[in-house]
Amino acid sequence: MKVGPSMSEKIIELPPATRYDVRFEMRLREGPTLKTQQQVSQQITPIKALPYSEEYSLYQVENKSRAAGISAIVSYEVYAQ
Repeated sequence: MKVGPSMSEKIIELPPATRYDVRFEMRLREGPTLKTQQQVSQQITPIKALPYSEEYSLYQVENKSRAAGISAIVSYEVYAQ
């Protein structure tokens, strides 16, 4: 997935916990009519130790079903400060 000029890194502070479950969902707006496409996955990644980094695959939703091919990959990192 190409990163657009208005996209940037995002840092989200989480409360202390013994475990985090990470899941991403994305809505993509594109084209002259700003058509919205939903990108999802059924994957839930349990994180029990920090620091942790991973890539999360998203799939386009077509007719209420998840497409077979990966449409976007989210790289993320969870760490303690």
